[in-house]
Amino acid sequence: MQTIIFGGLGTIAETSELHRASFNSALAALDLPWEWSQIQYQEMLNAPGGKSRISEFLASQDANLVSSADTLHALKSRFYLQSLTQQKVEPRTGLTDLFARFATREVRFAIASTTSKENIHALLEACNIPQNQFVIIGSKSDVAQSKPAPDIYDYVLHELSAIPSECIAIEDSESGVASAVAAGLTCYAIPGLNTATQNYRSAKRVLTDYTELD
Repeated sequence: MQTIIFGGLGTIAETSELHRASFNSALAALDLPWEWSQIQYQEMLNAPGGKSRISEFLASQDANLVSSADTLHALKSRFYLQSLTQQKVEPRTGLTDLFARFATREVRFAIASTTSKENIHALLEACNIPQNQFVIIGSKSDVAQSKPAPDIYDYVLHELSAIPSECIAIEDSESGVASAVAAGLTCYAIPGLNTATQNYRSAKRVLTDYTELD
């Protein structure tokens, strides 16, 4: 194994409740009469893509509000980035030790996420993880299609000049696992608080935390 590729940012830190709170803050800021419960949000996470989820939700409530999706998503992103600076965010259990253990074996690290580079950099800073820990950081600006399409993994593999059999992927969602597997990678799942009930049958193994990855 030459490279470990981290997919969803939930593989770096558990932030799904920060995302939900940020969505609810954005809904309130626009005087929209909804507040997503944790159960409701877990169901919504079965469909990939934050902006797509917003559009689908608004369309199901009032078709006239679909045009507000971009504004709502931008507000949510602003609230989320603020929350990363205001609340203590810890890396997933065992991640710091994993970096140390595998670096001694000359294993490289990369990120293959279809969120924005701004979100990626903000989370790494909140977790005190230097960006140069990763050889490549792929984001949504690098590809045309989001997960479950394999585009982001194809991009990262190309930039690494690596072949799938030399790498493993770590994902925290069903769509992320599907993306990695479609790119030919062996994928381990490390579900988050709000994605634990998703289908991970395509993953080689479901991990509780990084202490289980050897």
